[in-house]
Amino acid sequence: MAKYCMRCGEKNEDGVSACKGCGMPLEETPSHNEKVAVKLDVAQLSQSNQLLKEKIVEEEICQKDFMYLLSDRAKFSATEYKVLNSAGNKGMLKCKKILFNDRETLYYMTDGLKPFDVVIENLDERRFLNIVEGLFKQINEVRNNGFLLDTGIDIRMKRIYVDMADGSVYLTYLPINVRCYSDPMYLEADLRKDLSYMIRTMPNLQGTGSRIIEQMLDEPACSFASIMASIRQSLSMSTGTGY
Repeated sequence: MAKYCMRCGEKNEDGVSACKGCGMPLEETPSHNEKVAVKLDVAQLSQSNQLLKEKIVEEEICQKDFMYLLSDRAKFSATEYKVLNSAGNKGMLKCKKILFNDRETLYYMTDGLKPFDVVIENLDERRFLNIVEGLFKQINEVRNNGFLLDTGIDIRMKRIYVDMADGSVYLTYLPINVRCYSDPMYLEADLRKDLSYMIRTMPNLQGTGSRIIEQMLDEPACSFASIMASIRQSLSMSTGTGY
């Protein structure tokens, strides 16, 4: 039975005592009916974006919801706010503009949705790939919207939300005049790095399909369209159920 390294996620053949990827000693692989409990090291994921780094916004947690407090450098966009909250825009978290401590604030309601970095531990390979495909589709929706910009998306894993009933993905968008990323390439770089790290380190995601996607994510020349095509091919060959 294969053994997965708890440090790097490398798949090792039965009978070996140390990981061929990083050399870490391997423990005995649990039996088929034993659930492997592995916590994602969220500290290794992207923790900030340009707005937070430059303190243009401040982030506050409100139980399961969250909000961004705007500084004087962040000017609210009424047009983007209206588009973001329109009934037809189903793949974006809704937000409300409020005053908090005398500051303009964007309050986001999660409505029972779960952050991607939390649900990852309970996903199998098929559900994970379904969610990644939905994530890329939603980013493309923003790019083709005409009123919103992809650089306005907070692409951190804890700000990507999932409906666990059907795998639908919801993005966090800030309707202000300054962006989370100065260029789409920085958004893509953070997203690729975080998704690749998830695949590489989580034993529940190991499989041929996800390994191929990891390699494509690590190659900047591979477009989102190419990655989505590979995911669809992998899902079409899967015999699993769900989503």
